[in-house]
Amino acid sequence: MATPDFESEEYKAYKHQLIKVNDIYKGTDTAVKYLRKFEKEADFEIRQQDTNLDNYVFRTVDTIKNIVFRKPIDITNLTNPLVIEWAEKINHKDNLNEFSKKILTSRVRDGFTFILVDSVAYKSEEIITKADQEKAGIRPYFVNILRSQVKNWQVDEYGQFSVFSIFETYEEKTDRFKTEVKEQIRVYELIEGKVQVSIWRDGAEVSEFTQILNIPIVPVVQVGRDMIPPLYDQAKINIAHLNRNSEKANYVRVGACPFPIIKGQLENDTSKPQTLSINQGLHFTDENGSFSWAETSGSNYEMIQTEIKYLEEQMERTSVEFATQIKNTTATEVEKASTSNESKLTDYATEIEQGINTALELLEWYKTNGSLGENTITVNKDFDSNILTNEQANFLLNLRTQGVLSYELLMDMLIQGELLPYLDKKERETEKLLLRDELGTIG
Repeated sequence: MATPDFESEEYKAYKHQLIKVNDIYKGTDTAVKYLRKFEKEADFEIRQQDTNLDNYVFRTVDTIKNIVFRKPIDITNLTNPLVIEWAEKINHKDNLNEFSKKILTSRVRDGFTFILVDSVAYKSEEIITKADQEKAGIRPYFVNILRSQVKNWQVDEYGQFSVFSIFETYEEKTDRFKTEVKEQIRVYELIEGKVQVSIWRDGAEVSEFTQILNIPIVPVVQVGRDMIPPLYDQAKINIAHLNRNSEKANYVRVGACPFPIIKGQLENDTSKPQTLSINQGLHFTDENGSFSWAETSGSNYEMIQTEIKYLEEQMERTSVEFATQIKNTTATEVEKASTSNESKLTDYATEIEQGINTALELLEWYKTNGSLGENTITVNKDFDSNILTNEQANFLLNLRTQGVLSYELLMDMLIQGELLPYLDKKERETEKLLLRDELGTIG
């Protein structure tokens, strides 16, 4: 029997990249699995527990989000009272501005993401008036469906989804006090002009949950089109950085302990261990025999630290480029001056705006009577004039490389679009502490 429980070839082709970026983004607990074990390392689990991730992937995504949403979205063109009301808790939790931030975060981290326009299950023939809708507690809402949840799909000749399979979890009560989290697949399928929603558990369709929606399209909007997650390369560098920092910490732990060096033959040398204490020394068979303590020279530490610094500079440059880089244009476009110099940030803002507005249009399919009218939002793009130029960004990166700026201040300047802002006394002291901590870590 055909079931939706499979991964498409396209999903499998990029799955490892998506997982890697998300593992780093989520932090140390999920990133630590990329720690490489030394040959014959007995205390690897202890080193894993002691390892901390300096999370550049998360910082980059967060910086992009903060720049785009320096100002909240403009909702003055939400004209319908119902839509305005729904927008206050568009996903039953967040307002439309906070939900838009989450969409941007998912899009940048994963390459693309989805907005599902959903509603509680109901029989359309039983909901005729607005009073019926309110009595049944029916209202449409948005759901951010992550790329990792959609493992197979189909599109028609117009590029619209005809099958959309969402891998999700549900809770099942096992006794009076306990619940168990299980997996299911929710499938939206366009059949004879209407959308059928089915639930699949343990390889079989749960027929009592099947629902036919009076909707002629699968109510899903895709935001973004990057098959390779934009921060995949940075995630790989972050993994190398994680390993080098762990190796450095291990080197310091081992190198801090001097080790004994014995030269010559011990008297009465047997297979039994020799004891060295205050009252008992070591006796050698000739006068050239000696015992001494040795310490590591630190050259390996310096080599590791040099590589760590290089990796940090690479990741910081990636972060800055996402906040400043100008879109590539062809020679013809440059010659004709027919395109504006828009940054990646402007592209992201435009994608979020278009995605949310398309989702708002889909609300119309869940109305009971009358029209919701035209409702749109605008994502602010006036940050574009405050984006630092490439020259300014390179200037700041050079200051950062020279140890003049902390990474936190560098990111703050990118978010605010300011070049070396004035710092009051308290801010200067904070900056000194950050630099001291970083230099202490750097060596």
